[in-house]
Amino acid sequence: MRHVWIDSLCIAQDDLQEKAQEISRMPQIFGRASVVIAASRSTQAIDGFLHNRQAFDGPQVKLVYKGSRRLTGSVVLLDIKRQDTTEPLDTRAWAMQERVLATRILEYGTLQTRWSCVQDRAGQSDGWLERAEFGWGRYDLEYTDLFRSDMTKYLSKKPQDATYDWYDLLWHYTRRKLTVQSDRLVAISGIAQRLATFLGMVYLAGLWDQFLPGGLLWDIHPRKRRPRPATFQAPSWSWASVNGPLYSSYLDPDEIRGEMTLEFIEASVDPFLSHLPYGAVRSGTMTVKGNLLPAEWKPSRETNSTGSRLRPVGSTVYDLELPLEPRDDCLEDEFNCARWWPVSLLLATADRSDGHLFRAHSGIVLKHNDDDTYSRLGKFVFRHGRIDKAQKPDHWDAWQTFQSSWLDVEPKVVTMI
Repeated sequence: MRHVWIDSLCIAQDDLQEKAQEISRMPQIFGRASVVIAASRSTQAIDGFLHNRQAFDGPQVKLVYKGSRRLTGSVVLLDIKRQDTTEPLDTRAWAMQERVLATRILEYGTLQTRWSCVQDRAGQSDGWLERAEFGWGRYDLEYTDLFRSDMTKYLSKKPQDATYDWYDLLWHYTRRKLTVQSDRLVAISGIAQRLATFLGMVYLAGLWDQFLPGGLLWDIHPRKRRPRPATFQAPSWSWASVNGPLYSSYLDPDEIRGEMTLEFIEASVDPFLSHLPYGAVRSGTMTVKGNLLPAEWKPSRETNSTGSRLRPVGSTVYDLELPLEPRDDCLEDEFNCARWWPVSLLLATADRSDGHLFRAHSGIVLKHNDDDTYSRLGKFVFRHGRIDKAQKPDHWDAWQTFQSSWLDVEPKVVTMI
């Protein structure tokens, strides 16, 4: 091989224009490389990866044997209980697309050297185990056909099959670490660019137009919410606008019990750089149409659960709360958790088959802005059993009244930013 490409050496890291240009070429760089060398065992660039491996520190027994021609040797028996062998590189967000886009990978791991390619995804190893180690965080054995092959076999299937893989990949990706949080869209732009080539869908700051409005119903893991970013990362309707791992990344239309009541109309984004349409964005708007009803929201800064609550506006029923579970996008410093704040609840799904119980409804919690646009604060889902009809009949009646108003209200066109 005559050439080697190393990102930290081949890209002027302090030249934003050059850096953006090279990022847009990631699918070509990693997808067309003869082989990608992954220094998986290294926690940082200065660590290196070619030094001797440390001896296994688990239980072991050394057995001496005598072979033919009077040759002697020994073998070591180890008690191996390593089910998930996540490497330091597997925790880095940028490294995901480098692995997924590559057609051949030579990987230097903590305990073994691995080789994998398009024809042999399971890979070969240097003998530490009979097979290559598998790490859940590595994302090397799932869905890689979608991104490594020419994808011709996927063109004959439903486009959403490929999009499901995208959302599943996001679940893994958002659990990785980024040094610069504003790179949340940029660090996965190569995969988005490659996928867009085959799907023929419009990419909207982490969402796909043909998977809307279901793609709006993402939520962040309730126990791993973080403060809202101080600087803009993406429109509030995108998962990239906040940090933390996704709990669920979309609502599968095939799994909806009831009906989708929310209608997607249009959306647009303004890329930070025109030649990097799958990367960072300056702004974005999305217009939808649905049943919108005012409510009051009391946020929580508890990190072990959402802890937030919703109630009708101006209710005279003491201690009334709606049987809806708000799943806040982040820990909101802007709002005082000791008081109730005006919000709007945008209904996305509802099940009318069981009277007014709406067992499957869900939607988005919105803040009304001064310019008549809306910003997302979180998602809500129905919380069955939160109101006991027998013990609190006044609460039950108030909930029924709220539901009836919600369903009967004239659908409104809403623009989110």
